[in-house]
Amino acid sequence: MTGLFTGQRWLSASMQVLLMPMLALVAVRLPAGRLRTGVLAALTASWVGDTVPRFVAPEVGLPVLLGCFAVAQAIWVVTLWRGSMRPGRRGRVLATAALALAPSVWVVLRCLPTAGVLTPAVIGYAALLLAMVALIAARGPLGVAGGLLFWISDALIAVTTFVPGWRFTGSEAAIMSTYAAAQGLIVAALLRESRPPR
Repeated sequence: MTGLFTGQRWLSASMQVLLMPMLALVAVRLPAGRLRTGVLAALTASWVGDTVPRFVAPEVGLPVLLGCFAVAQAIWVVTLWRGSMRPGRRGRVLATAALALAPSVWVVLRCLPTAGVLTPAVIGYAALLLAMVALIAARGPLGVAGGLLFWISDALIAVTTFVPGWRFTGSEAAIMSTYAAAQGLIVAALLRESRPPR
């Protein structure tokens, strides 16, 4: 994050590429099984999205990024579904989805006029993000915070990419800081939940 605030883009780029591997080293503390496998797979897809667009042509970079993160969100949804939709948690998932629906639709509608051929991808990604945010909210306060920050980060990416005039000084720093915090909080929520009761 320091590189984004100081203008040293090489530093921020390096940290972005290293962020998911470092978080994966924390996530391996989850108990072996379906949850840990899913978390590591989602982080890997996110890492590909953080890394590969830097090495392709600019006109390809955005579709690649969107595709990689759509895969990551789909993995999160599949991974979180069973634990979040069990009795006692389902109401929290549905309530969060209801609260997040209107702002999500607003962001999508602002992006559609300039999304062009990416319109289906934008709509599909927004739906996956909404599902992930709702599911992780059932995993406690850390999950709520992580989901909220992930939504903010992706909403900022959307409006600064597709809506003319919405890019602002410090937007990249805001996007990366909320993204990094979101991923960390989601992993922390699942780690806390996996601890055996004392």
